[in-house]
Amino acid sequence: MGRLVIVSNRVGSSLRGNEGGLATAMVAAFDQREVIWFGWSGEVTDEPAGPTRVYRERRLTRMLVDLERSDYEGYYLEFANCVLWPLFHYRVNLAEYGRERWAAYNRVNEMFAERLAPALEPDDILWVHDYHLMPLGSALRRQGVDNPIGFFLHIPFPAPEVLATLPVHETLVRTLFDYDLVGFQTENDLQAFRDYVQREAGGWTDDDGTMHAFGTSVRAASFPISIDTRLVAARAARASSTRQAARLRDSLSDRRLVIGVDRLDYTKGLVHRFDAVERLLEGNPEYRRSIVVLQIATPSREDVSEYQRMRAELDARIGRINGRFGDPDHLPLRQPQLPARHTVRFLPGEPGSAGNTAAGRHEPRRQGICRQPRPRRPGCLGAVALCRRRTRAADRADRQPVRRRSDSRCSRSGPRDAGRRAPRPLRDDDGTARHS
Repeated sequence: MGRLVIVSNRVGSSLRGNEGGLATAMVAAFDQREVIWFGWSGEVTDEPAGPTRVYRERRLTRMLVDLERSDYEGYYLEFANCVLWPLFHYRVNLAEYGRERWAAYNRVNEMFAERLAPALEPDDILWVHDYHLMPLGSALRRQGVDNPIGFFLHIPFPAPEVLATLPVHETLVRTLFDYDLVGFQTENDLQAFRDYVQREAGGWTDDDGTMHAFGTSVRAASFPISIDTRLVAARAARASSTRQAARLRDSLSDRRLVIGVDRLDYTKGLVHRFDAVERLLEGNPEYRRSIVVLQIATPSREDVSEYQRMRAELDARIGRINGRFGDPDHLPLRQPQLPARHTVRFLPGEPGSAGNTAAGRHEPRRQGICRQPRPRRPGCLGAVALCRRRTRAADRADRQPVRRRSDSRCSRSGPRDAGRRAPRPLRDDDGTARHS
């Protein structure tokens, strides 16, 4: 049996799979065969990147590559996180395209391919992950790699009219046709990809899921990713007797606990959630001392200005809510600055909230829900239903054209009501539409 070669932007540090959604999902594969995991080390250097570093732990080999600062900024901060991430989450008003960002994105993917190709063996199977590395399959083919290569997108795939606001949308989608198999989280994402192929690329789809366009073909399907719920539940049962769990129970003083588990990201709806908590306490005084809202928000992308602004906005809301409705012995809203994997495991009580925007399917939230005892009232189900309604509303409100790059990374644009304009392609200075 050949090796499984996993390629992702970041590489898990061990076989434990406790470092987030992708690492959690990958851990099951480590028991099946020898695994190579290739990706960015997380290190940024002002000098040219050194040689690939290799670390071995039983059946897992990690291959780590540093990034030069200019590549880190262009590929990771500016294109992956300031263009693709908001665009694929229907936040077109936050996406800022720039040709130099697109060049850096492709340059890093080419560098990854150049580093990885010499280490491959003929019977290896490659599995490339997520929006950071969409062009990697094409780059590997240019390096002469003919191994089977699959790609899995961990975030939503946008509707064609949204994706088409990106000037290089055709070039980006064309790179997916250099994979043998492209996987999506949901049938909706698969349908959006199928719609793009048919409407924008003039392609068609066979009954077996094979899509034809750009003079070639690729098979695409949905493969919903999950976690080992039995393992997580067992860890929760062991952790329920920890000192942290006892301290939390004691601090509640018989108050009901409402739990939210999310990464700190504008796609998770945290600002709206805090506003909802404020309105609940404002209109229902009986809840002010009877509930505690515990929002676990794992910090992420702290170098991106949009995330820094959101963090400040959330902190201001926490202070205002606790100032208005708290007492010296009770604060109705808590937000510990701890990674979810260190906190959720000892949470008693019932899950009370789930994500309410398009990115509401990441692993820490699933772990949070399945770690809870059987709820007396299924409070999270209503939140999930609300999630779907709010996501549709957000999709309609946020569709507007991808903006040119401004001087500040991921800076805000225009008045709020600009988000109600229909999407249209970005235009060059002479007013002509730019196409891929």
